[in-house]
Amino acid sequence: MEEKNYHNHKGVKMRKVGRPKGSKNKPKEPETGGPTPTPVEQTEQEQLEEWVKNNREWFFNYGKKDRKDLEKVYRLYNIIFNSNRRLGSCGGCHLNIIKEITKKYHG
Repeated sequence: MEEKNYHNHKGVKMRKVGRPKGSKNKPKEPETGGPTPTPVEQTEQEQLEEWVKNNREWFFNYGKKDRKDLEKVYRLYNIIFNSNRRLGSCGGCHLNIIKEITKKYHG
């Protein structure tokens, strides 16, 4: 059986890490001299974050919560934490979701 010398790496070629030359996924450079870009509409997450920031009182008030507002909070929670929590009738679950969102945006 033939012995191999693993300390001699002269014949070993390593692959380069990164995007290969001539790749079609090159980042595009911004065009200059054209018309100004139109403002892009807010994403759903940005809209919900803005709603959270504008309704600070809702998060610190322990009164009854409307279902439509709870749906917004659950939707934002699912987007942020990549989960699939659904709005149910469990008050403790609502409280935990509200606490997490409060901690993230008002904490």
